[in-house]
Amino acid sequence: MDISYSDFVYLCRIRDPQNIDPSYELRTDGVYVKDIPSDIHLEPGERAAHTEHPTGDLTQPCLRFPCNLEQLQEFLEWSGMYGCIDPFDMADWVKEKLSKAVRKTSTQQVKPSHLLTIAALLELLKDSVKPRYNQSAIIDSIVDNNKYVRGLSQGNLEPMFGAANKALEEARKNSLP
Repeated sequence: MDISYSDFVYLCRIRDPQNIDPSYELRTDGVYVKDIPSDIHLEPGERAAHTEHPTGDLTQPCLRFPCNLEQLQEFLEWSGMYGCIDPFDMADWVKEKLSKAVRKTSTQQVKPSHLLTIAALLELLKDSVKPRYNQSAIIDSIVDNNKYVRGLSQGNLEPMFGAANKALEEARKNSLP
C-alpha cells in the first residue's frame, strides 16, 4: 500500500507543511530535514541532533513519496513522530485503500466471456419452450434465493444483466454468419 503526499498529510494531521516538526518540513516529494540557519546559535551537538538524516544528505528527503507502510513506520520511529498518527484515522485510511483496490480489481476481472455467459443463461431461462421467465422474474428469484449474499441484490443484478445483454448483442453483430 503506497502512501502519497496527501496520505501523509491526512495520516499525520499536517497543518503547516513547512513546520511539521521543529526539525522537518514537508514537500511534495517527501519529508526533509530542515537545515538550521547559521544565524541561530546552537552548540555543535545540538545542531548535529537537529540536522540528523538517515543518509546524511540534507538535499534528499528522509522519507520519499510514495512510500510503503514499512518505510513510513521506520521514519516515524526514527524521527520520534510515531505518536502523530491517530489509530482510527489509520484504520479508516487502510479501509478506504483496500476498498478502492477491491473495486479496481473487481472491475478489471470482468471479462467479456463472463457477460456473454450471463446473457446466454438469461436467454435460456427466458426461452418459451422451457419455464417462462422474464429478466425481472429471474432477478427476483436470484434475490429471493440469496438474501444474504453480498453482490446479488437487485441494484447489482439489473445493471449487470443490462451490460450482459448489450455485450451479447454486440458480439452477435460482430460475429461471422
